[in-house]
Amino acid sequence: MKHKQLTFEQRYAIEHMLKEKHSKKSIITTLGLVESTFYRELKRNSKKRVYNAHYANMLAEERRKTGHYKTIFTSGMELDNASIQYNLLVMSKLNSIPRKINGFKTPNYLFSKYIHENKLAFSG
Repeated sequence: MKHKQLTFEQRYAIEHMLKEKHSKKSIITTLGLVESTFYRELKRNSKKRVYNAHYANMLAEERRKTGHYKTIFTSGMELDNASIQYNLLVMSKLNSIPRKINGFKTPNYLFSKYIHENKLAFSG
Protein backbone atom coordinates (compact mmCIF):
# COMPACT_ATOMS: atom_id res chain seq x y z
CA MET A 1 0.00 0.00 0.00
CA LYS A 2 1.14 3.50 -0.76
CA HIS A 3 1.35 6.10 2.01
CA LYS A 4 -0.90 9.08 1.37
CA GLN A 5 -2.49 11.98 3.17
CA LEU A 6 -5.85 11.35 4.75
CA THR A 7 -8.95 13.13 3.53
CA PHE A 8 -11.48 14.78 5.81
CA GLU A 9 -13.91 11.95 5.07
CA GLN A 10 -11.36 9.39 6.26
CA ARG A 11 -10.70 11.44 9.38
CA TYR A 12 -14.42 11.65 10.06
CA ALA A 13 -14.77 7.89 9.63
CA ILE A 14 -11.89 7.34 12.06
CA GLU A 15 -13.53 9.62 14.64
CA HIS A 16 -16.90 7.89 14.23
CA MET A 17 -15.45 4.37 14.43
CA LEU A 18 -13.36 5.20 17.49
CA LYS A 19 -16.45 6.56 19.25
CA GLU A 20 -18.25 3.32 18.43
CA LYS A 21 -15.37 1.41 20.06
CA HIS A 22 -14.17 -0.34 16.88
CA SER A 23 -10.71 -1.88 17.24
CA LYS A 24 -7.87 0.05 15.65
CA LYS A 25 -7.03 -2.94 13.45
CA SER A 26 -10.60 -3.06 12.11
CA ILE A 27 -10.51 0.69 11.37
CA ILE A 28 -7.24 0.27 9.46
CA THR A 29 -8.65 -2.65 7.46
CA THR A 30 -12.05 -1.07 6.79
CA LEU A 31 -10.56 2.21 5.54
CA GLY A 32 -7.66 0.53 3.72
CA LEU A 33 -5.03 2.57 5.55
CA VAL A 34 -1.37 1.87 6.08
CA GLU A 35 -0.94 1.01 9.76
CA SER A 36 1.82 3.58 10.35
CA THR A 37 -0.28 6.30 8.69
CA PHE A 38 -3.19 5.55 11.03
CA TYR A 39 -1.11 5.58 14.21
CA ARG A 40 0.78 8.72 13.12
CA GLU A 41 -2.57 10.40 12.50
CA LEU A 42 -3.72 9.59 16.03
CA LYS A 43 -0.42 10.70 17.55
CA ARG A 44 -0.17 14.01 15.68
CA ASN A 45 -3.80 15.04 15.67
CA SER A 46 -5.39 13.92 18.92
CA LYS A 47 -6.18 16.45 21.61
CA LYS A 48 -6.09 15.18 25.19
CA ARG A 49 -6.26 11.58 23.94
CA VAL A 50 -9.49 12.30 22.04
CA TYR A 51 -9.57 12.25 18.24
CA ASN A 52 -11.69 14.90 16.51
CA ALA A 53 -11.87 14.97 12.70
CA HIS A 54 -12.34 18.75 12.42
CA TYR A 55 -9.42 19.45 14.77
CA ALA A 56 -7.25 16.86 13.02
CA ASN A 57 -8.01 18.34 9.61
CA MET A 58 -7.21 21.85 10.84
CA LEU A 59 -3.81 20.68 12.16
CA ALA A 60 -3.02 18.84 8.93
CA GLU A 61 -3.93 21.90 6.83
CA GLU A 62 -1.73 24.09 9.02
CA ARG A 63 1.22 21.73 8.54
CA ARG A 64 0.59 21.77 4.79
CA LYS A 65 0.68 25.59 4.76
CA THR A 66 3.90 25.93 6.76
CA GLY A 67 5.68 23.35 4.67
CA HIS A 68 7.96 20.47 5.44
CA TYR A 69 11.66 20.92 6.04
CA LYS A 70 12.49 19.12 2.77
CA THR A 71 10.60 21.75 0.76
CA ILE A 72 12.53 24.71 2.16
CA PHE A 73 15.49 24.35 -0.21
CA THR A 74 15.02 24.44 -3.94
CA SER A 75 16.88 22.07 -6.22
CA GLY A 76 20.49 23.11 -6.73
CA MET A 77 20.27 25.96 -4.22
CA GLU A 78 23.53 26.95 -2.56
CA LEU A 79 23.75 28.67 0.80
CA ASP A 80 26.14 31.28 -0.62
CA ASN A 81 23.38 32.52 -2.93
CA ALA A 82 20.73 32.77 -0.21
CA SER A 83 20.19 35.87 1.89
CA ILE A 84 21.05 35.95 5.58
CA GLN A 85 17.35 36.38 6.40
CA TYR A 86 16.47 33.31 4.35
CA ASN A 87 19.18 31.25 6.07
CA LEU A 88 17.84 32.33 9.46
CA LEU A 89 14.30 31.41 8.42
CA VAL A 90 15.47 27.99 7.27
CA MET A 91 17.41 27.46 10.49
CA SER A 92 14.41 28.35 12.66
CA LYS A 93 12.11 26.00 10.72
CA LEU A 94 14.57 23.13 10.72
CA ASN A 95 15.55 23.53 14.35
CA SER A 96 11.93 23.10 15.38
CA ILE A 97 11.98 19.56 13.96
CA PRO A 98 13.42 16.77 16.13
CA ARG A 99 16.84 15.46 15.09
CA LYS A 100 15.43 11.97 14.75
CA ILE A 101 13.06 13.11 11.99
CA ASN A 102 15.81 15.10 10.24
CA GLY A 103 17.98 12.00 10.08
CA PHE A 104 21.11 14.13 10.36
CA LYS A 105 22.76 16.72 12.56
CA THR A 106 20.75 19.80 13.49
CA PRO A 107 20.92 22.88 11.26
CA ASN A 108 22.64 24.79 14.05
CA TYR A 109 25.52 22.37 13.67
CA LEU A 110 25.38 22.34 9.87
CA PHE A 111 25.25 26.12 9.49
CA SER A 112 27.71 26.97 12.24
CA LYS A 113 30.73 26.19 10.07
CA TYR A 114 29.28 28.20 7.19
CA ILE A 115 28.47 31.14 9.43
CA HIS A 116 31.86 31.02 11.15
CA GLU A 117 33.81 30.80 7.88
CA ASN A 118 31.99 33.76 6.38
CA LYS A 119 31.99 35.74 9.63
CA LEU A 120 28.40 36.77 9.13
CA ALA A 121 27.07 39.29 11.62
CA PHE A 122 23.47 38.90 12.63
CA SER A 123 22.57 42.41 13.64
CA GLY A 124 18.81 42.44 13.07
